[in-house]
Amino acid sequence: MLRKRRHWLPIDENGKCGYIDQTGSVVISPRFDQCWSFSEGLAGVELQHKLGFIDETGSLVVRPQFPWYPQYFKEGFAPISAGNRSFEQWGFVDKTGKITFLPSVTYVDNFSGGFAVIESKGLRGYVDRSMSIAIEPKYKYASRFNDGLAHVTDDTGSYYIDGAGRKVLDLDGSDFRKGWLSLSLMGNLVSLTFLEIPLLATNSIRPDGSTTACPSVKIRDKWGFIDRSGQIVNSTPV
Repeated sequence: MLRKRRHWLPIDENGKCGYIDQTGSVVISPRFDQCWSFSEGLAGVELQHKLGFIDETGSLVVRPQFPWYPQYFKEGFAPISAGNRSFEQWGFVDKTGKITFLPSVTYVDNFSGGFAVIESKGLRGYVDRSMSIAIEPKYKYASRFNDGLAHVTDDTGSYYIDGAGRKVLDLDGSDFRKGWLSLSLMGNLVSLTFLEIPLLATNSIRPDGSTTACPSVKIRDKWGFIDRSGQIVNSTPV
């Protein structure tokens, strides 16, 4: 049986922060300097200029020890940093309070799709949930994984990779969301190796009765919608 999700909301009272439930009742007494929203049952709080994490009872799961760097738990982990500008460590903390710092890493992002973006020596790559390097840092830009794909940029251009680091779509565009991708290209046709995509001659279109928002693809003054396979989705002019 799934546990009912709680919705504790941060409040401020006499300069201290705590939480109330949806009825307005105080569930965690105000005693923190700052606090943030709960995610996956934990919330970041600040005490004496250090960040830690509490559970839904208000108990400290991770004692305040990190610089002021509010983050949220995603897929069981939250990004953290420690140290100072001359020597700063980056890594993750899990829900038990276990901390893993990643050597030579100067930035970490939240997990998404089983991977987290990291930065090392000015280039970005990915780690998996075992804290192992899954895709070596070699990109100038790397987005979070969504629907199994991530948008990256290197010296050869911008394209999409899968979880093994293989180039899947040789295109520039946005991140996939619920299976859809938006991009803007020049020319009358988009060529995707094996597929040519005609675009619709309309200024503004949207999915016809679709419950999933489909971002648009634009070529000059023509618009259409594209899915993960590169197919244009029929739409109705607005």
